[in-house]
Amino acid sequence: MSVRALSLLATSALLAACGGGDALLEMNHQSVRAGHAADLYSEISAFPGTAYTAMPTSGSATFQGYAVIGIDPVPGPQGDDLAILGDLELTAEFDGRGRVTGVADNMSAQTGSSGQSAVEGSIHIGARDSQIGHDAGAPDRLLRPNEWVADYGGTLDVDGSRYTLAGELDGQFHGTQVGQDSVIRGVTGADSGTTSTGGTYGISVFAQD
Repeated sequence: MSVRALSLLATSALLAACGGGDALLEMNHQSVRAGHAADLYSEISAFPGTAYTAMPTSGSATFQGYAVIGIDPVPGPQGDDLAILGDLELTAEFDGRGRVTGVADNMSAQTGSSGQSAVEGSIHIGARDSQIGHDAGAPDRLLRPNEWVADYGGTLDVDGSRYTLAGELDGQFHGTQVGQDSVIRGVTGADSGTTSTGGTYGISVFAQD
């Protein structure tokens, strides 16, 4: 499976689950959770990027949502791909250069061969480096005012196998609310890379205020 395909696995797995054809439906709890996640992703992604002039320059906002990770443990063989769904909390701090931090945890995994599996571990976001919008002191990061980047990393244990993920999320703020405590409707981010075992993965995060 290509890196590009894995980067899209997050949404495709969830949308397939809502259609009833994906193995994520085998357990009722996971079916409901995946359905909620798919609905949330569809809602957030339907909004355009937050208007540049409306982006906050101070204060903070907290977003709740989901993280989905697709892992191909060994490139080549079919049927071993993992679709991992977890809860997500992100906090955006808009003062100065801004930053996005958070954690994805409470995860479960689905594979085509073994069904539902528990996942031990979590993914931490923005623990070392993050930025919102353009920063004149960092010309290499040509971000639009409603875009963000943040490092992430963590170790996930699934069915006796350990996967270490690390990289940088590229994200965007969505929607422009008027007369609300928070201008922003939601936030998304994604990345793809290579696991510590030599497999490939894609990660997608999405959350609402």
